[in-house]
Amino acid sequence: MDLFDPELFEGVRRALTEAETLPPECYTSPEFHAREIETIFMKKWNLIGRGDDVANPGDYMVRTLVGVSFIVMRGGDGEIRGFVNSCRHRGSRLLGGAGSCERIVCPYQAGPTPPTAVWNSPTAWKRPLTSTPPTTG
Repeated sequence: MDLFDPELFEGVRRALTEAETLPPECYTSPEFHAREIETIFMKKWNLIGRGDDVANPGDYMVRTLVGVSFIVMRGGDGEIRGFVNSCRHRGSRLLGGAGSCERIVCPYQAGPTPPTAVWNSPTAWKRPLTSTPPTTG
């Protein structure tokens, strides 16, 4: 059975009173799951919390979406930003759960980074986040 054959889903697209459920294989197929991640979760906005979950500067929450852990944090300038929850050098997990902190410290290097940091290079960590990230050499 080809789970991506449009004819297989004709019954799903009928009017509500006549519609059928998805084929059972859609709920157990790794290929179907991967396609959903690619075409839905990675291309659309996903609700992960509310702004008041990170109400104050330094407040953060860690969430996982489709296997990727990330940090949502309110910076000192009041802006909410998201970061992958991983050190760029060794892939160490940076934070867990929810809380508040002044700096994020890599457990491997013990290097602090401010919550408004641009995480594209160690030299950029001391610069505030702007709409245009700094270029690095």
